[in-house]
Amino acid sequence: MALIKLTGEGLTPFIDALRDTSNTTNCTSALRVVQHLGTNAASAVDETLAVLQTRDGSLEENAIIALGSMQSQPQRCIPAILPYLQ
Repeated sequence: MALIKLTGEGLTPFIDALRDTSNTTNCTSALRVVQHLGTNAASAVDETLAVLQTRDGSLEENAIIALGSMQSQPQRCIPAILPYLQ
């Protein structure tokens, strides 16, 4: 985790896990890693936004928290999150 924070590299396994939403355990773990990394995980925004399309409440909740932690691409993230706030 420290290496990822320092270099911003090494996210590939987690991004791959985000792409495979059929494995909810691995996807949830990847979302939590992304959340913990915050702005250092900004390269995972696309995959995290895609998780919102799963219609799995737990994955969606973790994706929203991760997106907030990343603080990246608000022009894309805010509209994607707004429906969940109503």
